Amino acid sequence: MGLFDDLMRDPTGLKAEAARKAAEELKREEAKANAKSRRASRKLAAELGIELDICRDDNFWRVYVPNPYPENPRDDEIMCTWWPEVEAALLEIKAKREAA
Repeated sequence: MGLFDDLMRDPTGLKAEAARKAAEELKREEAKANAKSRRASRKLAAELGIELDICRDDNFWRVYVPNPYPENPRDDEIMCTWWPEVEAALLEIKAKREAA
């Protein structure tokens, strides 16, 4: 059975309420993880001396991370739309600096 069938057989609305609460909790957890990653990314960028270019589009935020180790001339910056992506890019740059 699908979720729709379950909700149709739920005249009290308890399953629907539980599903809504679970979705809200998941959204809160994602927001917390994003905020934690944002703080870590900003701290790491300051530590590495990298200035992040943050801009807002009509639909979403974009963060451009300057790449000091481009593999080809077009890889001079990394575009990210989610803070965990920014954190991963900065950690990769840090690892390359430590390896050099």
